[in-house]
Amino acid sequence: MRVLFLDIDGVLNSDAWDRHQRSQGGWCADSLDPATVINLNRIVERTATHVVLSSTWRLMHDLTWMNDHLRGCGFDASLIGFTPKGQDTEGGYALPRGWEIQRWLETEGARLGVERCVILDDNRDMRHLDPLLVCTPMSHGLSADHVEEAVARIEQPIPAPQPMYHDVGKTFRWYDVTSGWLPEAEAETVIDTTALVQQPR
Repeated sequence: MRVLFLDIDGVLNSDAWDRHQRSQGGWCADSLDPATVINLNRIVERTATHVVLSSTWRLMHDLTWMNDHLRGCGFDASLIGFTPKGQDTEGGYALPRGWEIQRWLETEGARLGVERCVILDDNRDMRHLDPLLVCTPMSHGLSADHVEEAVARIEQPIPAPQPMYHDVGKTFRWYDVTSGWLPEAEAETVIDTTALVQQPR
């Protein structure tokens, strides 16, 4: 199985798309650039990937809303889920997105048999997963050139977690497709995940 981790802001929308909307006399925060959605469809088709949302949009909308919205904007596939929301247990700070993706790979990814993945994002906080990142500019979003880059990157093996991934305690809140985000009290606490890699949730 192959998976694409999808960000929204800076990938499917952009500064250029905002300017275009305003030049047409309107602006909508949830609007997506049709050209970038076409490029996303091309990536999904050529890489035969299932799509997991890693964007902060997952914290504002449920899976049904996201799928309806993406389809309404021209996306041909459906999201299969969200990455967990990660925080460090000491300062309560949000974890780098690469760690949230890694935790998904260690749990849901292991359960589903994920062998390859690619990440679309406009930020470079992927840590050891950076070789799998197609970094798009907030200025213009996902372009035709990024399609070719994604096709190439998904053929690379998934890097093993680096020591930096295991050096602090973390909590991960999971999204359940039936009940939504699980309560804080049910967050998964992880100190060192090396022993959990082969234990899907």
